[in-house]
Amino acid sequence: MRQIELTEEEFRGWLDSQTTQVFLQYLKDFRQSKLEDLGSGEFTAPTADQTIQRTSEAIGQCCLLDDMINLEYDDIAAFYEWGESDEQSSEVPD
Repeated sequence: MRQIELTEEEFRGWLDSQTTQVFLQYLKDFRQSKLEDLGSGEFTAPTADQTIQRTSEAIGQCCLLDDMINLEYDDIAAFYEWGESDEQSSEVPD
């Protein structure tokens, strides 16, 4: 297991970087294109079951993109169960 560490200040620095801002804009644009595809029937398939499957996958992708776009430091801290008394580090599998 390797140690993972991240402070809120480090997270804010990453979030404010130009590279991160470009990446987040890409995620927003990609999500928007998926939503437009949904609206235009892009995921329509020969059978209703296939259409449901394709549509569900696209909706799931949009939900994941939303999670990534709106990621906050507290989300990471909660995932790794960093409490206020912890030093914002956790072991993760290699």
